[in-house]
Amino acid sequence: MQQGSILLLLKSVILSKSELQAFLNAEQWRPHDLLGMHPAKVDGKQGLVVRAFLRDARQCDVVRTVDGSRFAMSKLAPEGFFEVFIPGETATFEYRLRLEQYNGEIRQIYDPYVLCPRSVSRIYICSMKAMSITSTRN
Repeated sequence: MQQGSILLLLKSVILSKSELQAFLNAEQWRPHDLLGMHPAKVDGKQGLVVRAFLRDARQCDVVRTVDGSRFAMSKLAPEGFFEVFIPGETATFEYRLRLEQYNGEIRQIYDPYVLCPRSVSRIYICSMKAMSITSTRN
């Protein structure tokens, strides 16, 4: 396969071929915009899309933590880019990724992109405020 060309295994529900190609070529400088869970609208239906980049995974599912329900992800590129659209879901939920590796091993992991940078920034700012409040009391 030539540099810059992409083999699209399945049609993405939202992601364009050029967005996927930019990501796989390391030309997409904001991975949080693509990976993790995001609100989405497909064919007029509201829902959530979850994307993951897992090079060692043959298959991947989103597993809802609270009840164990699973949503099979589609592999969009042989490099390990996965996506699933979950229609009807309007609120994000806690989840893990269940992956089957090429060696047959099945693992369940936390998605490293579960928190967007804005959430991390808010947590950091809140922590810093708590630290400064604590230090001013001493």
